[in-house]
Amino acid sequence: MKTSKRLLSLLLALTMVLSLMGNLSVAAFAEEVTPTVVTTDGNDQPTTPVIPDEGQTTPANADKSDETPAPANGDANAEPVPAEGEVTTPAVAVPKLKDGVSHTASATVQTGTAYLLSDLQAGKIFDGEGLTYENYYYERSADNGQSWGAKQKFEKALFGSTLIQLTETVAGTYIYRFYASFDGENFSTHTWTLTLTVEDNPTMEFSFFVGKDYTGGYPVIKLYNATKDADGNEVLGDELKDVFLYSNFTDTLPEGEEEYDPAMGKLDSTKYQMFYAKLTAGRYAYRAFAKDADGNYTVALGGMTLNLPTDKNVDGGAGGGNKIYLQCNSFYTNSKKADNTYFTAEEYHVRVTCPIMKCDAAMGDPYIKDNYTYYPTMLYAAGNACLYNTYAYPDIEGYIFTQNINQTFTASYRAATAKVLTINTGITLDVTVPADATFGLYFQWNNFNTTEVAPNGNEEASYAERWTVNGDTKTATYFISKSNGNYTWRLSDDTHVTQAGWLASQSESGKLTVSFAESAATDRVSHDFSNLGTQTINRDEADLQVNLDPSGYEAITGTTRIRAYRHWQLINSDAGNIMVEPDFHWNTLIGDAAISPVNGGNATANWADVTPGTQDSIIAVYYDSVDVNPSNHGSHGGLFPATSPERVGVIVVGGTGVTHGTADAKVKYNMASGVTTTRSEDWDYNYDTWFYETSETNPALDFTVNATGSVKVEYALAATDNSMKTTVSGFQSVSADADGNYAVPLAGFNTIGNGKGGTVILKMTDSTGVSYRLVRVAKVTITAENVSNPGENIMPGDQVKLSFDGMYRAVNKISGIFNPTIFKPTYFAGETKYEGTLGQYQKMDNATVTVTIPEDVTFADGAATAQYTLTNGYTYGSMYAAANPFAFLYSMTDTGVGTNFNAVTVNYYMNHYADAVVTVYQKVTYKTKLNITDENGKAVDGVTVTLLGRDGKTPITPNENGTYTLGYGVYTYTLSKNGYVVTRGSFSLGSADAANVKDGVLTVKTAVLPKVGENAWDGKTKTEPKKDGNGVYLIGTAAELAWFAATDGKSSAKLTADIELAGYDWTPLKKFYGTFDGQGHVIRNLYINSTSNTLGLISYLQGGASVTGLGITGSVTCTNNTRIAQAGGIVGYMYDKASITQCWSAVNVTSNKHAGGIAGYTAGGSIITNCYASGNITTTSKNECYLGGICGSGFSNTNGATLTNCYSIGDVTGTSGAASYLGGLSPDKTAAHYVDNCFYLDGTVSKESSKYGVTGLGTAKTVAEMKAAIEANKNPFNPQMLADLAVRAQEIADKAAAKNVDDLIDAIGDVTLTDDCKAKIDAARKAYDALTDAQKALVSKLDILTDAEAKLAQLKKEAADKAAVDDVIAKIDAIGKVKLDKDSKAKITAARAAYDALDDELKAQVTNYNTLLAAEKRYQQLRDKQNANDGSTSDSTDGKTDSKTDGKNVKSGNTADNSRLTLWLGGVVVSAAALALLARKRRQDA
Repeated sequence: MKTSKRLLSLLLALTMVLSLMGNLSVAAFAEEVTPTVVTTDGNDQPTTPVIPDEGQTTPANADKSDETPAPANGDANAEPVPAEGEVTTPAVAVPKLKDGVSHTASATVQTGTAYLLSDLQAGKIFDGEGLTYENYYYERSADNGQSWGAKQKFEKALFGSTLIQLTETVAGTYIYRFYASFDGENFSTHTWTLTLTVEDNPTMEFSFFVGKDYTGGYPVIKLYNATKDADGNEVLGDELKDVFLYSNFTDTLPEGEEEYDPAMGKLDSTKYQMFYAKLTAGRYAYRAFAKDADGNYTVALGGMTLNLPTDKNVDGGAGGGNKIYLQCNSFYTNSKKADNTYFTAEEYHVRVTCPIMKCDAAMGDPYIKDNYTYYPTMLYAAGNACLYNTYAYPDIEGYIFTQNINQTFTASYRAATAKVLTINTGITLDVTVPADATFGLYFQWNNFNTTEVAPNGNEEASYAERWTVNGDTKTATYFISKSNGNYTWRLSDDTHVTQAGWLASQSESGKLTVSFAESAATDRVSHDFSNLGTQTINRDEADLQVNLDPSGYEAITGTTRIRAYRHWQLINSDAGNIMVEPDFHWNTLIGDAAISPVNGGNATANWADVTPGTQDSIIAVYYDSVDVNPSNHGSHGGLFPATSPERVGVIVVGGTGVTHGTADAKVKYNMASGVTTTRSEDWDYNYDTWFYETSETNPALDFTVNATGSVKVEYALAATDNSMKTTVSGFQSVSADADGNYAVPLAGFNTIGNGKGGTVILKMTDSTGVSYRLVRVAKVTITAENVSNPGENIMPGDQVKLSFDGMYRAVNKISGIFNPTIFKPTYFAGETKYEGTLGQYQKMDNATVTVTIPEDVTFADGAATAQYTLTNGYTYGSMYAAANPFAFLYSMTDTGVGTNFNAVTVNYYMNHYADAVVTVYQKVTYKTKLNITDENGKAVDGVTVTLLGRDGKTPITPNENGTYTLGYGVYTYTLSKNGYVVTRGSFSLGSADAANVKDGVLTVKTAVLPKVGENAWDGKTKTEPKKDGNGVYLIGTAAELAWFAATDGKSSAKLTADIELAGYDWTPLKKFYGTFDGQGHVIRNLYINSTSNTLGLISYLQGGASVTGLGITGSVTCTNNTRIAQAGGIVGYMYDKASITQCWSAVNVTSNKHAGGIAGYTAGGSIITNCYASGNITTTSKNECYLGGICGSGFSNTNGATLTNCYSIGDVTGTSGAASYLGGLSPDKTAAHYVDNCFYLDGTVSKESSKYGVTGLGTAKTVAEMKAAIEANKNPFNPQMLADLAVRAQEIADKAAAKNVDDLIDAIGDVTLTDDCKAKIDAARKAYDALTDAQKALVSKLDILTDAEAKLAQLKKEAADKAAVDDVIAKIDAIGKVKLDKDSKAKITAARAAYDALDDELKAQVTNYNTLLAAEKRYQQLRDKQNANDGSTSDSTDGKTDSKTDGKNVKSGNTADNSRLTLWLGGVVVSAAALALLARKRRQDA
């Protein structure tokens, strides 16, 4: 009976447990499978509202019958644009078209040629005072006016003049509609409309303006085709017969003109011989001929080859376009040979090159005049639009050429004055290099046109054979041009990184020894940027461009020369542009194209002659590292790294055995909605990059395809590792979605190459054949930094700085082509635009974009964070360049390119940025109460508080209970109350303040509110003072001083009492001509904070005026950012013969340029005598400043006031820039300006000039020495100065104590789990805790100490955790072979207990946990076996029931859930059986 009851009880208990477990399991299971409902748009994407793009227009065929006509700018709320000729009266004044100017104009230009808006820029179109290019706006239509882009304005060039122009890169008809505006908001009611017809090869009417030849007569010209010989060299083609026409460009003589032969030209009223022709745009040659003695045109005058039409002259000079001015120029040398005879035509010749036209001028027949031999030629004269280099070459031994570069010739009907050239006797350069090295000397003719100079020796011998070996070295002699800075050198061997450099101009024969130092670099594929020059370290991105085609692909026929370029380019200076280049390598990755490297200048293999094979070939090109100017990297040299692996150039060359087609991938770079760009809208492999962000899980390259018929699209990824090995993945197919969009996954780049990107090769096959487009891809890491509250979570309202790692500029300075002035990385959040700014030549990773997080960020219910996403990112840039600079790279030839003096301002968009995602946290606010007290710590009530928000401008309204609801940030306040000094200050709130909240309120202690004495100023009242018998004003109150400050300053004044200005804003006395006698009184609490340029109690102390016996306290801040920002405690600017004597200033002064405790700017001849200053002097400048404790100087550090008996004890803090001119007293370095006893407190001057050090003079004194000097001096303000000195002494002691703690913190070093490290941390903490509160505030490295303490605690925890894990592992290992005995059970139990005591993270580190599970299982098996044998359910080893489980599921997921469900159901069945059994038993008992 008892046994049955026990069994029933056990069954019931088990049933309850199983039932409970089952319920829990089912609940959990049900929770896991609850679905999330997501609405999609049918493409499995979450539905979002469709927002029209900015500038989106209604289709031309849409029904507009019920619509009000939209204005031209697309703004539905704007006033409609008036019809042509219609005049409306605007609300405010706006410009208008000038009288007589037509509303419309038209022009035809060649594709890619700039159309200069000269008349618009010159003010000939719109009427309005002060109009410049910045007042002009335009809209563009590419569909004959059916739709218009957004209104745009012309951007300003960073330097040089801004030239407004239009450039179209695709043929078509474009309409531009121009407006003018004074304010950028109200526009002219009339527009000026320009219709621009753009053709690839338009037929145009050309007028040739031919001036006189050197004989005074007019020559004739002949035109020729330009053609190429078998070697690819340009030569003179066939003459164009009967090409010249009459002035009406027909072969019919215009009515009223006398008959003449068009081929002989016609003299017009401007005294030019005119020739007219209709020509198709292209390349033509001309030659000019003068009359001989018989009157026949047989005397050759030479000529040139031109690209017609030519570029117009941007400076407005004559010529350009279809107006070609030709001028006769003669060149000769006035140098004589060693025997004092003249050079003859057989002994020298002249070369005139024109890099812009890519030709050498043909020289005419030489002639002799006054014993000199002249070479004439007929040059295209276009001023800055066409530059020339001229050379005089000797044809006899012992002499060497000379050159004149960047010469211009201005149009004139007269022959030009002959140009003189010199011929020098050559000088020699003996070069010694290691015997196993290769050396080259090079001469740069113009940009990208450099040739190697031959060493002296047998002309039949190779350059290498002309060297003489002397043991470990070898020597060669070069014959070079005197005083010429265009030479460069190069040294290489089999071991080291190639070295190169610029040869300094040589005035006489000399020697050059070059070798590899013991420490010379050897890693040719280094990617280390740390050893660059002072400027190049901020510029170099180790980028590469290759000039095959913008698509990166071309099906070439025959051998083609392809050029690769390194960027940043390696030049001697930004203006000099003398260039060296690294060693390049070309590799065929796939295919059978043949590559023949060519050394193009001071480089190896930077060019390659590529011959296609039968297959399509994929080719990679990269360059090695190179050490430029290794002995002195200076500003432009450095150990330049090899190509950044992700920027290795990849090109596809079509094979002759493959049919190539016309399909093309349309990859879009981003740009602002509705705007236009002068560059091609096609993706450019060299200039555009598709960036993807490091954290993106599925980055993709998106594009569409234009094809004929069906198209197969494939892609391959080309990537390079850090050893410069490039691999190409196999081509994979990619399909378009329903909208025709393709997406290439980019995540594959993460596991190939260097993991940072490379090149996507898109391959398209349609009915026309195979084609390719290549896209550069780069991984970028975008970091969001909280600017508003550094170190805090980003919250709504915060300003956030986005910075980048992995960005590339792509548009670099390229001599003669690109001169980028500014880059603006740009993002959008909806319609809000955010722009950053990158300075000229800076690498793109230096760029930042500052974003303001909106206050109304939406958070999901209960979410702690939200994502703020910035999209449509791109680079907007502006450059000084040729009109169509992006095409220049692809048309470069061996002649290179000359300096460009005809540059225009070109603006452009490029790149596709990765979206920037900023994690935004819920905003935290505090109810904040301000605790305002006086000097004694007593609360002050009734204070008027002006609290400004984090922008420093917006007033914050208090809550009804007087508290403020404030988020994290810095807040500024102004406190005012009658009887107290107006007090200003600031406080910051952050996460750390949460610990100080009590009863829901955070109390912030403000600056102390000092009481003031009698007659304190109220900031408003002005009362006229009385005069003494001499007409001197007697000033005894602040109101009287305020009245006097508003006068013309031509009267004198005396103080009769101390003056209390109470910290109210003070307006200085503008100019003072008289005598201001303080009579030992003090003006207290002066406060000035102004953008005016000259500030102090008095702005200008005129010559002959004086201030004496005056003390003053307070602060003066000049926020003017110009170079004439001047501020002083008493006077802003002292003129010659102005004087200040026996004064004391305890005024803190801040200014952009000039600042001093007594005076800001001091002219030579001004005098300061027996004056004290104790205020701190600082600057807001980034470099140039002139600061002194007593005074600033003039605009140099050699000109300033003369000082006698002047002492300063305040801090003087500069910028550390080269032009940070500082002194304890004055920045003036003229000894004569320091007469006697000029002392300053030692250690008070900091951040002096990095180039000149402390420029000011005077004697530095210790506190004790300064105290003695003051006591010995006779000055009415000795007590005040001594009191200030006591305060300074305490400040110095406080700084020393704080520095000692900082030094102790520095000594900690790397935190390790050692007794020594712990002792250092403890010592630093003990020293810090011993400081006063004032001293603690001066400790700058407290965060390092707290981090070290946290790190040590972490190391201790990690050690303890490791010990605990190791203990568990050891206990499990100790189990050994499992037996059914107490020892095994004890070991298993101990291991289990130790394991269960670990947290989940540590449990995961137990490497032998499965051993424990196996032991427990084996022990259970042994026990079960024994129980089965003896029929017992107890453990025979100890007599106790063992129901222990490991609590873990062997399987996871639904299997476990199903097991729980089964277990629960089993429990229900068992429960029912138990209840039935119990009922039956009860019936039996009954």
